Order: sequence, then C-alpha cells, then structure tokens
Amino acid sequence: AGFKEDESFRAGDLLYPLLIVSSNDAAEALARSYGRAKFIRAMNDFAQEAGAYRTYFADPSGLSEQNVSSAGDLVIILNWLRLNDPSLIEITRLKAKTVRSHTWVNPTHFLSWSYYLGGKNGYTPEAGRTAASLFSLGMNKNMYAVVVLGSKTRDADMLKLLGKVR
Repeated sequence: AGFKEDESFRAGDLLYPLLIVSSNDAAEALARSYGRAKFIRAMNDFAQEAGAYRTYFADPSGLSEQNVSSAGDLVIILNWLRLNDPSLIEITRLKAKTVRSHTWVNPTHFLSWSYYLGGKNGYTPEAGRTAASLFSLGMNKNMYAVVVLGSKTRDADMLKLLGKVR
C-alpha cells in the first residue's frame, strides 16, 4: 500500500488498500490496532456465525498456508456482505481511491462491466490465483456468485464460468 513509517490512518481508511490492492500491511495494521490474536479470533467467529464452517483464518492478511476456505464458504461470505455490509463490496468496485498522499488503483479487470457488482481477487502459492465475485446477469438481473480457486488463468476461468451461467 506504500505506507511510510509512523504514518497513521483511521481504521476505515485502511479498508481501501485492504480491499482494492490486497494490502497485507493494511490487514496487519488493523489487526494490531484491535489486538492481533483477538482480531484473528473475531475473523474466525464471523466465519462461523455467517455459516462458513469450512473457513479458518490463521492470520489477518491471508498469507498463511494455514488459512483455508471453500468455494461454498466464499459464496456464503459474499452473500452475508451483500446483505449486511454492502459498503465493503462497493469498495471493491472503485477504480481508485486516494487518501492523503496515497492512491490505490484497483487491478480487477471486470470494473468496467455494468453487471460486475464487486468481489475480491487473491493469490498465494498454495491457493493459486483466486477470485470471489458477484455478477448480475440476464433479463431479470439475477445475482450470481462466481468463485475460482487454484487457478493459473483466473480471468479466463471466470469468463468460462460466466459463460456457463449465461
């Protein structure tokens, strides 16, 4: 996220680099301000309360190989966010966000699509390229969650799945 030593941010401002550019520094800063162990426990409590029973967090950034989830659980989490905290999904649709001297540019390739409602991409060596996104498709504008895990060609795989939905 391009943070400099001794910079301070409001917690709400850290959501932008966290969700737009997957800033591990922002995740760790949020966790430290809350109490790292308490923060990770709250992440796991949230997953369980939302019904994402195959999800476990070992760290706040998602980099630990001990972090696990499933496509089904990611759909559950996306749906919970859509219904209960849509502002987080809206952040993922921003093309860029500037806070003071920092500008974060969203690398997601679907931002210009009118039927892309938001989502999050990721990568770790263990999980490969991942994505969990919401789309509104068809004449009735039905909402679909599309999740890709373990991909080498994430965008192409998303397009294939969207093609099957259509």
